[in-house]
Amino acid sequence: CGDLGLLFEPGSQPGRFEVEMLTERGPRTFLWHDVTSRDVRTGDLVVQSLARDVTDERQLSRAREDARRRAEEASEAKSRLLATVSHEIRTPLGGILGMASLISRTRLSPEQASYIEGVRQSSEALGQLVDELLDCASIEAGRFTVNPVVTETRPFIEGVSEMLAHRAHAKGLEIAVTVDASVPGQLEFDSARVRQVLFNLIGNAVKFTRPGGVLIAATLE
Repeated sequence: CGDLGLLFEPGSQPGRFEVEMLTERGPRTFLWHDVTSRDVRTGDLVVQSLARDVTDERQLSRAREDARRRAEEASEAKSRLLATVSHEIRTPLGGILGMASLISRTRLSPEQASYIEGVRQSSEALGQLVDELLDCASIEAGRFTVNPVVTETRPFIEGVSEMLAHRAHAKGLEIAVTVDASVPGQLEFDSARVRQVLFNLIGNAVKFTRPGGVLIAATLE
């Protein structure tokens, strides 16, 4: 068989082989199965062989394995990148928060104090977004958790609107908040997740509103 260009490799079971054949289409891989039976007419033992071309299946399987390996490598690289980026961002972000804290202790006008509070809230929101980047890896690993804490409702909502006020004013829009009296003064929720939802919703409202303004209304259901 070797002289004919047929290379037999034993399979996992007797009578089964994997055969490499050189054909008009080039090298092909076949699964070869020998079945021994007795001829009912002569009583002789005969061997019947069935070969099935599995070249395309093997190539597809190798392609899937290569794709899986590349996906795993990309996921590992992404996790390393997220960890590096989060670490590098936290350092200057900590400096911004520290400076804002120091400035807030000096003699400031009400307007300046409001601006400093906006810097602080924006920095904290940025820090939470960094945590969100790391949460991506946690979600993929099935370790995602929420962290509910008791939060002052009205200041929380007003803080989100203040973070977007400059964007609204740059477009000549007004932005306002109203909190119904029925809304509890404190609620327990994951402030980072809720802030992200509100920031996206209100940000889209500001982005797609031309004349007029944006009103954030909180009510109790």
